[in-house]
Amino acid sequence: MKRLALLLSCVVVPVLLRAQDEQADPFKVFEETGFTVGETPTYPSVEIEEIETQGRGVYDPPELRSPLDALRRSREAFYDKTGLRVSAFYTAIFQQAANGPGRLTAASGDLDFLANWTFLGRGTENFGRIVFDAEYRHAIGPIPASQLGREIGSLQPTTNAFNDREWAIRNFHYVQRLFDGRLRLVVG
Repeated sequence: MKRLALLLSCVVVPVLLRAQDEQADPFKVFEETGFTVGETPTYPSVEIEEIETQGRGVYDPPELRSPLDALRRSREAFYDKTGLRVSAFYTAIFQQAANGPGRLTAASGDLDFLANWTFLGRGTENFGRIVFDAEYRHAIGPIPASQLGREIGSLQPTTNAFNDREWAIRNFHYVQRLFDGRLRLVVG
């Protein structure tokens, strides 16, 4: 039961914790780091920043604003103190075909874990950061959503990414900046 509560807090709370600043720029991380090979809009540090600067979510009950704002402030204080930022999100897809020879429904889920730890030179141009990004893709039911196209006889897949490959580490590398950020080394 404790593990389920921990898993739910890792998945649900970050979704509800979206940043409260509607004017926030999700790509401000590039002002800190600059654009470099491996640092794209899908780079884990950018995704974490984007998740946390989205503004209020679709589900935004007033009774949760104050506790979520307090939790967000404590997460920011933790980041300021340690340089560690951790986030997670879950995406699910359900598809239903109108016609076809095989199964007409498919569903999949994708759980993403993102982390970066700036442990050297935080707040400077010359920082060292470890970046980690992993995901768990799974079918919900007999087939994943990525197989629905084949089931119904379509030449075009209905989706590509929602398969059932299970755990995968997408990124694990170290970024070091030197000489006022002019030299950028990525190992991983």
